[in-house]
Amino acid sequence: MPQSVELDRTRYALNFHRAKGMFEREFFTYVLRMFRGNVSQAAEAIGMARRNLQIKIQMYGINVERMRH
Repeated sequence: MPQSVELDRTRYALNFHRAKGMFEREFFTYVLRMFRGNVSQAAEAIGMARRNLQIKIQMYGINVERMRH
């Protein structure tokens, strides 16, 4: 498993909280796509509790069902 991820250059808001949210959404979406929507595997890969990742998925409205196909 790679120790780093290279994401497309993205323009983030100059507001820290907004930029953090934008980054998190992009990061979690990328990782979940890597694991075809498998939340348990994605959480383990990034060192996060499965439940916490589920909360982030819900918070950012990430559709993992679409990634499973």
